[in-house]
Amino acid sequence: MTKILSFFFYLLILVSCSSKNPNTECFENRYPFQDAPDKADILNLSYGIMEGKVSGEYNWLPLEKDKRIGHFEGSEKNGVITAQYYFEQEGISDSTQIQITISEQKAIVKEPGSNFGFEAEIMRIHCD
Repeated sequence: MTKILSFFFYLLILVSCSSKNPNTECFENRYPFQDAPDKADILNLSYGIMEGKVSGEYNWLPLEKDKRIGHFEGSEKNGVITAQYYFEQEGISDSTQIQITISEQKAIVKEPGSNFGFEAEIMRIHCD
């Protein structure tokens, strides 16, 4: 049941990102392979705010390794999102609290407890 709900939530986020909702924010880093620049590992983050609640997705998509795909739900105050992040990696589902600091050019993702090592700076991009 959890996988079905996660799938529908993921579809909801994809639709909201592609709908050009003015409240949707998108961030992405691409790490091209040195010997094959057309191939890249990708780190992406997108979220939307509706009725004071923040929901979005945060994914680590290495080309040749296991992916971490997940979504988060929380709140925003003064440019800082505090959320619960639900993710799946290597066939295992888990969750942790994350904090996302938003600036004009980037998002900084941190995990206050440092249990899973989530820490990244992701550059702002235009949502397609």
